[in-house]
Amino acid sequence: SMMEAATGVGMRPVINSTTKTNSTKEQLNMKIIDRDLILLSPEIEIQSKPLVLMYSWLTAKHFHVRKYAKVYLDRGCDVLTVKLRAKHILTNKDSFRHLSRKAVDLLEDADDNRPLISHSFSAGILTQAYVLHLLNTQNPTVIQRIQGEIH
Repeated sequence: SMMEAATGVGMRPVINSTTKTNSTKEQLNMKIIDRDLILLSPEIEIQSKPLVLMYSWLTAKHFHVRKYAKVYLDRGCDVLTVKLRAKHILTNKDSFRHLSRKAVDLLEDADDNRPLISHSFSAGILTQAYVLHLLNTQNPTVIQRIQGEIH
């Protein structure tokens, strides 16, 4: 599964914790892979459940992005949020590339064929474009799993 792949060989998460949120309306697993990469997963077992790659806007807070992720979570999808920060594009282009490579590594390490949906907000399209570029050059089979893109 994607959650197992996130902690697999070759991945060195900065933060490695799984949190369950409990409310009367939702059961949700949250896997913090890195402060800028968070995997949200509903506690619903669905075979071949899609993974949504959600690229946030520059000033997005996690609770803002989670509101949009909930649309997919309510439909049984896993959501990998990729948080773009101003420092990624203004101060150090290597940190932007590093963030994109972490997302690509996570997708490549996942040994599954489930469908992908790519959803970017505003400046998040920069990260999305670089992730697609890396996948196209390193592992085009992952790109073939993309079933839709939302901008």
